[in-house]
Amino acid sequence: GNSTAVAASSRDEEPDRQCPICLGEIQKMKTLEKCRHSFCEDCITRALQVKTACPMCGRFYGQLVGNQPPNGRMLVTRDAGLLLPGYEKFGTIIIQYVFPPGVQG
Repeated sequence: GNSTAVAASSRDEEPDRQCPICLGEIQKMKTLEKCRHSFCEDCITRALQVKTACPMCGRFYGQLVGNQPPNGRMLVTRDAGLLLPGYEKFGTIIIQYVFPPGVQG
């Protein structure tokens, strides 16, 4: 009948009804405020717990916390005696971050 044709065409005009995470029809649509990408509420809640960025475009939605002191250092050393399985010939690269306590100047 006529009604099925109308339903089919209106569905074609709304491709955004599909959730990019679960690929099903969006349940309880939640749209991120900065990039306007939409997801199921449950899908995006779970995704943002893993990584606080939009799964579609990578726009950051987390909170940057704290101030870093100005004279932090990164030390890179190599320990030839510390062997990693599968890479025994190479030793191990050790990266140390040193941040003194304090507040950014």
